[in-house]
Amino acid sequence: KLVIADVAALAPGTGTLTVFTNEKGGAIDDSVITKVTDDHIYLVVNAGCRDKDLAHIEEHMKAFKAKGGDVSWHIHDERSLIALQGPLAAPVLQHLTKDDLSKLYFGEFRVLDINGSQCFLTRTGYTGEDGFEISVP
Repeated sequence: KLVIADVAALAPGTGTLTVFTNEKGGAIDDSVITKVTDDHIYLVVNAGCRDKDLAHIEEHMKAFKAKGGDVSWHIHDERSLIALQGPLAAPVLQHLTKDDLSKLYFGEFRVLDINGSQCFLTRTGYTGEDGFEISVP
């Protein structure tokens, strides 16, 4: 009900680009949503629309809880997000991690060490180029 993506059908560790919708099905904002495990979703909202998007999500969570649903969230204010895009994104990032980035496909999510920090890494490419979204502490 919150996004157009079929999150339940995603394999754990994979994600997709999606759109938040209003009650009429109109687009509110785009987003990246990842199914980390069957009971853990990682959602990245646009910084410029953060307040509006979080309020929208919270409304849906309250409605779900009112129907007896069990849901909670953690807003990662302790992290920052870096988008690294372009034809040299993978080779540049590869210098900062021991994990083989060539084995990480579009839409895949991993928690890995980048330059000594535990980061959330999603392979994206919404600019039309290869790329990564890196959530850093």
